[in-house]
Amino acid sequence: MEVAAAGVANVTVTLVGVGASQGDAPAHRGATGPWPYVVAGVGVASFVAAGVLYSSALDARGERDARCNARGCLPDSRDHNARYEDFVLGTNVALGLGGALVAGGALWRSLARTRGAAAPSTAAQITPVLLARGAGIVVGGAL
Repeated sequence: MEVAAAGVANVTVTLVGVGASQGDAPAHRGATGPWPYVVAGVGVASFVAAGVLYSSALDARGERDARCNARGCLPDSRDHNARYEDFVLGTNVALGLGGALVAGGALWRSLARTRGAAAPSTAAQITPVLLARGAGIVVGGAL
C-alpha cells in the first residue's frame, strides 16, 4: 500500500499471540520457591544462637565476678572477662544477622508476591519509525 504525502489510509491491525496460548501463561510470575523462607529460617536460627551465646556470656560474667571482692580481682578474672566480652560480641552479631535475615526474607517474599500479583498489560504499543527510505509503525504489546 502506498500513501501520498499528507495522505490518509485506514489500517486494520489484529494482534495474535506468537507461540503461546492463554493457557501457557505462568501460574505465578513472582514465584520464588522456598528461598525467602530459608533465609528467614536461618535468621530465626541466628536468634536461637544469640540466646545460647547470651546465656554463655552470663555464665562467664558470673565466673569473672566470683573472682573479685572488695580488695580486688584475682589474675585469672581477666580470662573470664575476655570470654565474657567475646560472648557479648557474638550475641550482638547473631542478633544483627538474625534481624537482617528475617527482614530480608520477609521483604523478598513480599516483593515476589507483589510482582506476581500484577496482571500482564494487554495494552498495545504503537511506535512510529522513520527510515531513510520511508516510514512505518511498530506494533507491540502483551496479549
